[in-house]
Amino acid sequence: MSSPQAIPFRGREKWSEVVGNLFLATLGALLAWVAFSQVPADVVPIRVAAWFTVLAVGITIALGLALVGTRQLPTVEPCVYDGKNGVEVHAWRGDWWHAVALDLGLGIGGVVICVLGFRAGSDWALGAVIVGAIGAWFLARALLAIGGRRRNEALVLLDDYIVHNTPAGWAGCPRSAVQIVRGRGNAVVLMLESPAVVTECPAPWRGSRRIAADSMVVRCSMMGHTAEGLADWLQQELGLSAADMTRKPRRER
Repeated sequence: MSSPQAIPFRGREKWSEVVGNLFLATLGALLAWVAFSQVPADVVPIRVAAWFTVLAVGITIALGLALVGTRQLPTVEPCVYDGKNGVEVHAWRGDWWHAVALDLGLGIGGVVICVLGFRAGSDWALGAVIVGAIGAWFLARALLAIGGRRRNEALVLLDDYIVHNTPAGWAGCPRSAVQIVRGRGNAVVLMLESPAVVTECPAPWRGSRRIAADSMVVRCSMMGHTAEGLADWLQQELGLSAADMTRKPRRER
């Protein structure tokens, strides 16, 4: 099986990611310093929030260093999916697990601060409820990712089936259902002849992204291929001709 051309991870794409993470780490460190230096030690909820901020800063610095050492983002590679052999391409997992770790930290931190707020007295009650609700949302989001209801962006190609994983859920369809494959900006769009089987995560954690049954939009950010290169490779693997690429999808006729 052939593979699309790999694109090295360097230049503006790489260093904008590194600088962005270091900026967030610096901002977090500044907030933690303000909390430790300006807020009395007996204001326990704020101190706990500051320590969780320090943890987030450490995780973000680790991500930045991992990005510095990364020369090649993930490319098409063999995989085993639900016991079946195939190939997949997925977004760099460092970003994904960094986000999950932050969600988990915010969730646990929010719940802990909520409990401490109630123990601190009625003056903290309203704030404790708000922080607790926000923490519960982040905790649920992390658990959905750990449990597989939210997934890192990926496209899995099996002998007779295609699966598209996203943070909003996933979709799958037979290979024969793919009618058109096109590169569009930084995404690959697969138009389907028949509806895909769609499983979405619960709405409050889905964000603005929806999974359509008549198409798959694979976002190629933090992947080791361009959208055009990945689209060309998929066309070959699926046996789609140039004539297939120029016709309109059935739903547009």
